[in-house]
Amino acid sequence: MDAKHPSLRDALPRLGIWILHLPAAPHPLLLRRDRPFDPTAPVADVPDVARYVAAARRSLKGPLALEIDGPGDALASPETVLRALSILREHHPDVVTGLVVDGPLMGEYVEELDAFGLAYLVLRRDAATESTARRLIDGAHYRGERLDRDAAARMMLEEGPRAIHLARRHDIPVAVRTTLLPAVNRGEIGQIAEEVREAGAERMDVVAHHPVPGAPLSHPGAPTPHEMEDARETIQTVFAAGTVHHGGSTLDWLSPQRMQKVDLDQLDALDVLRTLPNPHEDPAPAPLLPPRKAQVIAVATM
Repeated sequence: MDAKHPSLRDALPRLGIWILHLPAAPHPLLLRRDRPFDPTAPVADVPDVARYVAAARRSLKGPLALEIDGPGDALASPETVLRALSILREHHPDVVTGLVVDGPLMGEYVEELDAFGLAYLVLRRDAATESTARRLIDGAHYRGERLDRDAAARMMLEEGPRAIHLARRHDIPVAVRTTLLPAVNRGEIGQIAEEVREAGAERMDVVAHHPVPGAPLSHPGAPTPHEMEDARETIQTVFAAGTVHHGGSTLDWLSPQRMQKVDLDQLDALDVLRTLPNPHEDPAPAPLLPPRKAQVIAVATM
C-alpha cells in the first residue's frame, strides 16, 4: 500500500463495524428544494461497487456494511442497484447491505430486495404535513412521468408509511432518516416520529441540514447543536413510549456508535490485484513436523 495511506486495519475501534457509503444511484425520484439533484455528481457503477467492496474486504479487519446512498433514489436506479446487490449476494454474502430510498418505489422491488438479501432499509422522511412537504419538494420523476409539487408532496406522505409496512412484511428492518431544517420542519419532528414508529420503523435518526448555495431552501441555515439535541430527545421520547423491542435486529447491531466510515480515498490507493494470491506462484510448503521422540515407560507389576 502507498506509504502516504496508512494501513486501514489499525483504525477500527473495538467491536466496531466498517460502513462503506457509495453513491451508486444515478437517477432521482423526489426533487428536493433544499438539495437540488446534481446530474454531474460522481456516481459509482456496478464494477465500482464490486471493486470497492473487494478492496474493503481485503484490507479491513472486521465486519463490513455497504450502504448505497444517493445521489438519487436507490430504487429509481434498479439496473445499477439490483445488479450490484446480486453480485454482492453471490461473491460477498457476508457483507451487510442497505439502501437509502424515498419510499414510493418500494412496492415494485421489495421482492427482489428480499431475494438479494437486503439487510436493512433507510427511508428519508422530512415532513409530516402537506404544507411542509410542498416547501421541501419541487416535484418528482415517477414511472417516466414528471409530477408537479403538489402531487409529489402527497405521494411522499402516502408512500412513506407503506414502504415501511412492505419492508417489515419481508423482514427487512427500517430506519428513518430525517434532515432537520430550522424554521421548516423542526416543529414536525415529534409527529414524524410517531407516524414512522406506528408504521414499524425500528429507529429514527436526525441529521443536520447543510445549506447548498443557490438552492431555494438554503436560507434556513444549519441547525444549532441545541436544536439537534432537542430533536433527538423528542424522537427518543416518542420511540420509548411505544416501540416494540426488536431484539437481535440488524439495526440493533448497526448502531451509530459502532459505525466507522470507510475512507474511499484509501481504498482508491489500494491495488486490489496485489492483495490477491498469485496463481503462477507455487504455494509455500507447509512446515515439516519435528521428529517424534520415543519415550520408554516402565510399569512395575506385582
